[in-house]
Amino acid sequence: MTQDIIIEPLTAEAFAPFGTVIETTGAESFPINDATTTRFHALATADPGPEGEAILSIFRATRWPQPVAIRMLERHPLGTQAFFPLSLHDWLVVVAAGERPGAGDLRLFRARGDQGVQYGRGVWHHPLLILTERQDFLVVDRRGPGDNLDEIEVEPGAVIEGTAETGHPPDKPDTSCPFVYANGKRCTGEIRRIKAYGPRRRGRGRQEEVRKYRVWCTLKDDHAGILSSYEGKQRMEFYPDELPAELLDWAWETGMVEY
Repeated sequence: MTQDIIIEPLTAEAFAPFGTVIETTGAESFPINDATTTRFHALATADPGPEGEAILSIFRATRWPQPVAIRMLERHPLGTQAFFPLSLHDWLVVVAAGERPGAGDLRLFRARGDQGVQYGRGVWHHPLLILTERQDFLVVDRRGPGDNLDEIEVEPGAVIEGTAETGHPPDKPDTSCPFVYANGKRCTGEIRRIKAYGPRRRGRGRQEEVRKYRVWCTLKDDHAGILSSYEGKQRMEFYPDELPAELLDWAWETGMVEY
């Protein structure tokens, strides 16, 4: 009998036992090229292991048959492996700890389209799982001598539940950035991250407990640098009734909300 896996939003803290989350949020950054470019520096460090070299590839993933049944895992004992999506579509990350993990050891994360991951050496993970028909990823991994691939069967197997089970996210509402500039024009970015604030508790909070939301967009993050830092952050903080109900329902269901 298979068991269901519960989806979690991908955060650096939750993913730390398995590797590194690759994202610009919170990263060291500085301007280069006469301030026309921002460099987000050293988001991850590739480890090709002894006698190996780090190489860049592009993987073109297609969607797995639905519902997705997790029956195998793989790992690379000689080097790290990093994936970063080349389009802004969410995708799924399945990992597990231990030498021979079973279905009860699986962790399922929903990654945003602007998040990548680097698996540590020897970390069990499932091959690419996407939510669109096709998606390209930039991959940094190892080339060199030695056997760098282990595979195991997962018993009794697991099925990804909810949104991930069908492979299709629910109907996406308008995710336009709500920030309005002083001249009255709206930001043209899209919401990429929502953080909820409410009572401190162990485990994941509930939507009805949220007191305030903070929003980040694909163009200017939380717009903190547009005005003063404080004013920018204030303009991207909202009470629950200030954001569309369909947007919040979708964000909670898809795992976008961090609590």
